[in-house]
Amino acid sequence: MLYLSEEDVRELLPMRDAIGRMRSAFLALARGLAINQPRRRLILDTGAVLNSMAGSFGPYFGTKFYSTHPKYGAHFYFVLYDAPTGQPLAWMEANHLGQIRTGAASGYATDLLANPEADTLGVIGSGFQARTQIEAIRAVRPHHEGARLEPERGEAAEIRPRSFGRGGCRRSILHSRRSGARRSDRSHGDECRRAGN
Repeated sequence: MLYLSEEDVRELLPMRDAIGRMRSAFLALARGLAINQPRRRLILDTGAVLNSMAGSFGPYFGTKFYSTHPKYGAHFYFVLYDAPTGQPLAWMEANHLGQIRTGAASGYATDLLANPEADTLGVIGSGFQARTQIEAIRAVRPHHEGARLEPERGEAAEIRPRSFGRGGCRRSILHSRRSGARRSDRSHGDECRRAGN
């Protein structure tokens, strides 16, 4: 059975490919050709929780499962199986896989629903999912300006240079939903340019 680490997943699943896979999966779900089982939780008195989600698509099925504990963090894994035989094919570390998949779903939805002329991306929060959300949306809409509501400044400092700063953009840190909703063409944040502009 193949084993894939977090580093392997990052290398083998670029965001643009993930968005294409989400497009195919959603079309298959709409046509009744895929199965998606909602998350189930096993909650223990110790504070530990086991979460599991299963699905099938084409010749494969699998399950993502992860444990969480308020004092000891989370541990994410995914096991992939061969649908015709039930044989296990791969075991994957799945923290980054989940972030890519979540981001890719937003990228696909943005491609379908967002105004093609949109040039501003607003993100509320800067948790561990924010980077891939930004990466995916920028993959389908190369925004020139980004505004992010930051409830905690420490997280903002960590995420800002690695997300909005790629590929050239103006970026701002906002501290209220109201200021985000009233965004104008002015930016009070850092500015970076694409090479050649």
